[in-house]
Amino acid sequence: NVRLATQQQRSASEQVVEAMEQVSVASRQVSATAQQIAVAASGQAEMAGDLQIVASARSDQAAPPEPPPLPGAAPGSADALDPRYAGVAAD
Repeated sequence: NVRLATQQQRSASEQVVEAMEQVSVASRQVSATAQQIAVAASGQAEMAGDLQIVASARSDQAAPPEPPPLPGAAPGSADALDPRYAGVAAD
């Protein structure tokens, strides 16, 4: 009985050691993944900042003013367009 108990204890100890090694490997993998996520998040934050700069620069550019209608013409009619702007497409 003592021999059997000793073998069972040895087997249990070996299983504990193996489980601890697996926990250690999994822990290292989680750590590496967390570092990769941090790097990706940092890159996305940088891209978001760049996008804000581009968007801000575009919104700072004022659209060109519309030409004034000709005096006496109905607003929005073809007669209201200044001939100097004929053929110029609106954005």
